[in-house]
Amino acid sequence: MLFQAPQGETTERMLVAPAHENPEEVDDENLPMATVVIPLNAYTRAHAGSSAGGSAAGSYAGGGFAGGSAGETKEESGCSRAVVLSSDEASLMEIIKLAKEENDCKGVVDAMRAGRSSKVVLGKGLEAVASLCENRDDRAEAHRVMFSKTLGGIPLLLEVMREHQGSIEIARVSFLAVWYLSRNADIKRIIGESGGIPLLVEMLEEHGKSNVEVAKNGVIVLHNLSLNDDNRKRIGEADGIAMILKMMKVHGASNAEVAENGVTALGNLAHNNDDNKKRIGEADGIAIILSMMKEHGVSDAGVAEHGCWALYKLTHNNINNSKRIAETGGIAMILSMMEVHGAKKVGVAEKGCRALYNLSCSDNDNRKRIGEAGGIAMILSMMEVHGASSAFVAEEGCGALDNLAFNADNKRKILWANGVSMVERMKSTWASSAGVQTYADGALRNLS
Repeated sequence: MLFQAPQGETTERMLVAPAHENPEEVDDENLPMATVVIPLNAYTRAHAGSSAGGSAAGSYAGGGFAGGSAGETKEESGCSRAVVLSSDEASLMEIIKLAKEENDCKGVVDAMRAGRSSKVVLGKGLEAVASLCENRDDRAEAHRVMFSKTLGGIPLLLEVMREHQGSIEIARVSFLAVWYLSRNADIKRIIGESGGIPLLVEMLEEHGKSNVEVAKNGVIVLHNLSLNDDNRKRIGEADGIAMILKMMKVHGASNAEVAENGVTALGNLAHNNDDNKKRIGEADGIAIILSMMKEHGVSDAGVAEHGCWALYKLTHNNINNSKRIAETGGIAMILSMMEVHGAKKVGVAEKGCRALYNLSCSDNDNRKRIGEAGGIAMILSMMEVHGASSAFVAEEGCGALDNLAFNADNKRKILWANGVSMVERMKSTWASSAGVQTYADGALRNLS
């Protein structure tokens, strides 16, 4: 839909964000364009009536931010206390409130620049930026584009984080703002190229252990940034993997969001990056992923799906990780997640079949383990339920059966379970899918 800009307002072309956050499916480079309205500047309008210094001093204890001011700072382990504001701060806070209400990103950023020495002003400004960029719609994406391209907001954001790195509240709201801003592909790239990743890791190190909101927001920020190929390398080199694992160990058992975001981030970081696969495996990351699946996988299908996704990515062309997963009960965990969620959640079925396919590649011990654990029946069950609607389940299911049939006992089990008939059905259903055809032909040859 094309919005017409009233007189005095400006328009800007921008990318439309997808309506999902499936990390292995997102493509930000070929999205359609839209036109949205960007309102006039609330900061300029407010100052036309009265200067920032002309406001009366006041106090602030609302909105969730317990930061500090250039005058009196009240910040005690995340506890919110009233803060006495100077007249400048009170005026800037009012400007930020007005700008947020009017969807005026420029007004918020101008006020933040004017009050960058005040943690309470910056905190409210960052909360406003997060709020404006939170949704997955045209207006929020327009704010992301304006914040980054028009206003040069990313350097300001990183400078503010460095200047106030010791503040737990600035850390919390900064991670929140980066979370929503980094839904934009260009912003992911800019943050990485601007040296933002080491800073984010340092702030997570300093504040994440003591504050679950910082941990949750920080982990999902690294997850979002890891969708960029170069950022995956940067996060690995900045010890971001160790930091994600630390947050999962501290908070993951009690917080399913930390667990899910953590396993998803690790899967993303392992994607097409052999160094990160090695780092995660050697840092005991597989055991931590499995512990998150054990703790939350039954009650939370997201943890189950993205845990299987992480194990799948970690085993791609990495025999050491395949052995680690098998030796720490990973095969049984994958099959358990598929049993609990696979029939209703196609994502769990897809990721589970993919993980079993990788685990059974060129590893006779794993083939035997999967067969003895009931994996053949589980794969055929997922193909029965989802194979007609999901090419991924059909393809990876046929591929897993092909791999497993190299074991004589498994071959007999597949034949007894009418596995040939299932493979032929997938081949017929997905005649136009090269992947399904390749894996189905391989399985049929191996089972003949």
